[in-house]
Amino acid sequence: MKLSARHFFIFFALWAALLSFEYWGFGENSYIKMPDSGDGHLAARLSIGENIAAGENGYWNADLWGGTDKKAQSDNLGIFDTLFIFLPGWLASGFYIFLQRFIAGFFTFLLLRNHLKVSMAAAVLPAMLYAFYPAGQYNLQFDGFTHYDALGLPGIPMYLYVLGELAKPGHSVLKQVALGFGLGFFFADASQYKYTIFFVPLLLLWPLLIYPGYKKFSWWPLLAFGLGWASLEIFELGSALLISSSSQRQFRESCYGVSAVETLTLWQFTTKYVLTSSYLPGVMLGVLGAATWSKSPSHRRNLWLVGFLLIYMFGAFYLPAIICSSYNPFGHFKGFTYVRFYIYIPFVVALLYSIGLHNVTEWSKEHFKGEQGRWLFVTLTAGLLIFLFNATLDVKRITLADRANGSNYANLYQNPYLRQLAEYAKETGGPYRAVTIAVDENAFNPHPAFLWTYGLNTTDGYFALFSQRFMNYWLGVLDPMVQQIPECRYYLKLLQGNSRIWLSTMCDTGEVIEVTDDLSKWFDMELLSLTGTRYFVSSFPIYDPKMRPLVTEELPCEAPGCTRYYVYENNQALPHVFAVGSTIVAESREQVMDLLAQATAEDLANIAFLATEDTHGLALDTLGLAPAILQVSHYSSDVLQIRLQSSEAKLLVLNRSIFPSWRAWVDGKETPIVPVDELLMGVLVPAGEHVVTFEYLPPYTLHGVQYRLAPEKYLPELVQ
Repeated sequence: MKLSARHFFIFFALWAALLSFEYWGFGENSYIKMPDSGDGHLAARLSIGENIAAGENGYWNADLWGGTDKKAQSDNLGIFDTLFIFLPGWLASGFYIFLQRFIAGFFTFLLLRNHLKVSMAAAVLPAMLYAFYPAGQYNLQFDGFTHYDALGLPGIPMYLYVLGELAKPGHSVLKQVALGFGLGFFFADASQYKYTIFFVPLLLLWPLLIYPGYKKFSWWPLLAFGLGWASLEIFELGSALLISSSSQRQFRESCYGVSAVETLTLWQFTTKYVLTSSYLPGVMLGVLGAATWSKSPSHRRNLWLVGFLLIYMFGAFYLPAIICSSYNPFGHFKGFTYVRFYIYIPFVVALLYSIGLHNVTEWSKEHFKGEQGRWLFVTLTAGLLIFLFNATLDVKRITLADRANGSNYANLYQNPYLRQLAEYAKETGGPYRAVTIAVDENAFNPHPAFLWTYGLNTTDGYFALFSQRFMNYWLGVLDPMVQQIPECRYYLKLLQGNSRIWLSTMCDTGEVIEVTDDLSKWFDMELLSLTGTRYFVSSFPIYDPKMRPLVTEELPCEAPGCTRYYVYENNQALPHVFAVGSTIVAESREQVMDLLAQATAEDLANIAFLATEDTHGLALDTLGLAPAILQVSHYSSDVLQIRLQSSEAKLLVLNRSIFPSWRAWVDGKETPIVPVDELLMGVLVPAGEHVVTFEYLPPYTLHGVQYRLAPEKYLPELVQ
C-alpha cells in the first residue's frame, strides 16, 4: 500500500495525542505543566478569556497591581487562544498542547519529505522528535512545548513549508503576496515577538540552504510574510520598545535568562542545549552524514546545516553578551529575550538528524548489498525508535507523577480554598488585592497567577516589563527581610529584574525563614496595605495578631494532590480609590521611600508623599482635611470614573501603578497625573462635586491616536 499525506496526517495526530494525553486525558484532573505554564501564560489566558466573555477586556492588565501594558506583557489573546473563551480551561489547554505537537510533527514531516527529498525514515523519525521537542533545559521545563511557545516554535516547519510551496513556479505574484502576507499576520498573532524575532535569520537563510537548485525561486512570499508579521507585531514591538528602556527587567530579558552566559562556557552551553541525551543520536548521525562523502545534494545540505548549527550555537551564546555590554548604546533593544536565541537549536538538530540519517542509509545501501543492507537499515531505524519511545516514557513518568502530586487543573484553578476566598472577596465588595507567600521552591506554593483565574487582583505577579518605580516600591516591601538576611533569594532576583515577584521566604543561603508569627518583622505591611492588599494566601499557617483568618478549616477536595491553602484578611488595606487632604513633599524620590518606610498605616491613609520633581506645579497648598464622599461609578481595566464630593480640595489617589499612557480628566478637562507614594496615581480635585475619569490610551489604539492628534478635543469615555 502506498502511503499518502492523509495516512501521515492520522499518524502524527495519534503521535500528538500520545504525547499530550496527560494534558487532556483526565478531564478536570489533567496535567498542567509547572511552573511557567501554570504560573503565567495559562493563567493569563484563562483570566483574559473570562474578561472578554464579560465584555471587560482592555489594553491594561488590571490583574497585576504593578500593572503593565498587555501588548508588552504578551498576554493578549491570539486566534487559537480564543479556545479559552468557548471551552473549559482544561480542555482548551490540552487541545492547545495537542495542536502544537501535531503541527510540529506533521509539517516537519512534509518539509523533510517533500522539500528536502529525504527517505521516509529520515522524514518520520526527526518529525516525531521535533513534535516531542525534548528541550528539558529550556526554561527548566519538562520536555515539550509550553503555552508561551504558542504556535511560534511548533509552527516553524509549517511556515517554512507553506512559504516554500508558494515560492515554487506556477503561482501568480498576487497569490504569493496575499497568502504570504496572511501567513505572516497569522505568525504574529499566534506567537510572541520576544522569541519569534529569531525566526527571521532562519527564514532568510532557508532558501539559500535548502532551495539552491530551484529555478525561478520567488522571494515575493517571504517579503510578504515579513510585511504581514510586522503589520501586527509592530504594536507589540512599539509597546515593548517604549517600556523596556526604562524597565528594570531589561537587564533580565537580555542578560539574566536561563542560559546565563556569565555562568557557562561555550562547551558547557553546547553540552546543555545541543549534546543532550535526546539530541545526541541526531547530532551523531548528522556528523556521520557530513563525513560520509557523497556528491548528492543531500550531502551538501548536511554540510550547510552543520555550519548553520554552529552559527546558531555561537549566536545563542555570544549575542546576549554583546547586547548586554556596557558599550551597547541601544538600551531599548534590551527588551528582547536574546538569551532565548538557543530555542531554535532543536529545529536545526532535527534537520541535521534527517539529512544525516538519509545520507548514512544511502551510504549503507551502496556498501552493504541485499539482506545485509536491509537488516542494517531495520536495526538502525528500530534502535532510533526505541530510543525515542524510551525518552517519551521517561517524560510520562515525570508528568504523571507530578499530576498525582498536585500539578493538575482542578488543584490549581478549581481549588476549594481559593474558590472560597474568591466568593468572600466578591461579597465584601471593592477591588481589593491578594498577595501570596511562598515558603520554598515547592511548585505548588500559591503563585500569584493562580489567583487571577478566580477573579482576584494580585499585588504580586508574573511580569514581562515593569518600571523602576515599581521595583523601588517592592524593595521597600522586602526591606525588613533584606536588612536581616541580605542573601534572600527573591530580593536578589527582583534586583536583577526577575519576572516573578511574591513574598518568598527562601534565600540563596538555602535557609527558609520562619514567618509564621509576625509578617511585619519580614515585610513592610504598611506598604502592602497602601496597595490595597487585603488577602494573604499561604501554604502554611500564619499566627499574626494583625491578620484575621478567613479560610482555615479543611475543605473537601477530590483533585489529585489537592493543596491546602491558608487565607487571612488584612483589615488595614486601603481601597482602590481614596482621597487625602494633606501632602509631604520631599526633595528626592529616595527621601519619599524613606518617609514611606517610617509612616504608619494612618499616615499612609491620610497623607500623600511626593518628590519635588513629581509635583508638576500643582497647588497642593489648597488641600484641606474636610471629609470626602467617593463613589466609583465605572471600573474596568482601561477606564475608571469616580465621583468625588468635598468642601475642600483633595488629592484623589488611584491605587494603580503610574504609567505613561494613563490620562485623567476632571469634569471633562484634562488634568495632570502625579506620582503619589512613589508609584500610585494622584489627581488634584478642587472643592465641590466633580467627576474624575482615568483612561488608558496607549499610542497603538484608535483612541490613543485620536488623543495624540488632538488632545484638547479628546473627550474621555463615560463623562456625563
